[in-house]
Amino acid sequence: MGLLPSAVRLALARLSWTPKIDGKAVESAEEELLTDEQMIQLFDLADCQKSAARFDMDKLQWINQKLIQRATWQELEGQLRPFVPELWDQQPEWWRAQAIQCTQKGKSLTDMAEALRFAFERPAAFDEKAVEKFMTPTAKLALRDVCAMTDYGHDALEVGFNAILERHALKTKDLAQALRVALCGKPVSPGIFDTLMLVGREEVAARLEKWL
Repeated sequence: MGLLPSAVRLALARLSWTPKIDGKAVESAEEELLTDEQMIQLFDLADCQKSAARFDMDKLQWINQKLIQRATWQELEGQLRPFVPELWDQQPEWWRAQAIQCTQKGKSLTDMAEALRFAFERPAAFDEKAVEKFMTPTAKLALRDVCAMTDYGHDALEVGFNAILERHALKTKDLAQALRVALCGKPVSPGIFDTLMLVGREEVAARLEKWL
């Protein structure tokens, strides 16, 4: 299910237990997100209710998402690895860090892995409505200019991207969505510069060739 073990432990620990910090029951979202060490330190059997506990799956998923968002990419990598292709281990450290950081809004590790599918495989199909909407003649001309970009550093991509927008009188959304459709098959992906960097210059050019 893509749940962090730490999220499962916290959700189970909270069944019938209301932790107290400085004598006051935890109330804020941040206070609820206890580490293992904090739970060990704060646990007191007197703070457990006798009434039957109710397991809340929505709460577990909320906890999981919050812990994913709070974690460093290094903490998440080992947890994410079983959900991504073996090609993951062949990528350089900067690539793996960026891949995790740009998908940390996901509710689960499986959400993150799905959001990164585009980085490992070319789209097998394309969203027809998105193609019709975003693959305009002007956008296709702009995609040709994207193919000509050689510097894939984040700042260089931004400068080049903005120059292409100005040259073709396009809005950011127009070109970004056309790129997403061409690279991912659908108008959904991480930030467009992250998407380009994770796919890589040579593969971007190969995927765009279909649309030129």
